[in-house]
Amino acid sequence: MMGNAYIVLGNGFSIDLVQKMGKNEEIDLVNLFSKGEHVLYPKTNNRGFLSRKYTPDLWNLGARTYMSYDTAIQLVTDVITCANVYNLSIEKRPDEERDSSNIYIHAYSELSSYLRYLFIYYDSLLSDDDLNKIINKIELIDYIKNCLSKQKRVYIITYNYDVFLERILKFANINFDIYGFSNNGAEVIIFKPHGSISFSFKIKIQEYSPYNIRDLIAESISQNATDFEIKLKLIFDYPFISSYMPV
Repeated sequence: MMGNAYIVLGNGFSIDLVQKMGKNEEIDLVNLFSKGEHVLYPKTNNRGFLSRKYTPDLWNLGARTYMSYDTAIQLVTDVITCANVYNLSIEKRPDEERDSSNIYIHAYSELSSYLRYLFIYYDSLLSDDDLNKIINKIELIDYIKNCLSKQKRVYIITYNYDVFLERILKFANINFDIYGFSNNGAEVIIFKPHGSISFSFKIKIQEYSPYNIRDLIAESISQNATDFEIKLKLIFDYPFISSYMPV
């Protein structure tokens, strides 16, 4: 067997797929707030997840659909940095009492929840036909098939929350395993170190219970991969705990 192949994918991969399908106007993977008014709040038919009603702390910090890219990325960076510093202080001094009422701490929980359902919304905009039409235009698929024909094992590290990669691999009839979740002996192994919308906590919000944004900082619970299952059909999936956090 020849040497293995290693591939690292970032946001540019998903952006390229969206461009190939001509979905640029509907799916904005650069400014993460620009389509917030279209995202359904979970378990309702109400659009406007990014709003004073559903994400009040993000809203009070200035999150708007009309924000420029630079302003939006700065806000996201500030929220994540604040949460990371807070978490680091907990790790370093676990017994120290601290105030978790900071607006940025609550905004972090809102951001995590909002991003999960933003990417689920984007996924719903890409039909099977949309993906099937561009399979022959995706260089990565040809490269992977070439590697497999040479008996190479392919390792893919993707930092994307979306499941575009998994969907196109299925259309291309390429078997894959997701590290930590499946072990079927596939020659293509996917690593998603930042998490994924497809990692669904096995305990779901009860059918008639409302969806509430959970305080990720206050809980600070580490879960095992065995507590999650892979879901690619996401529209009516409401896991109790989010499977990823913005980093």
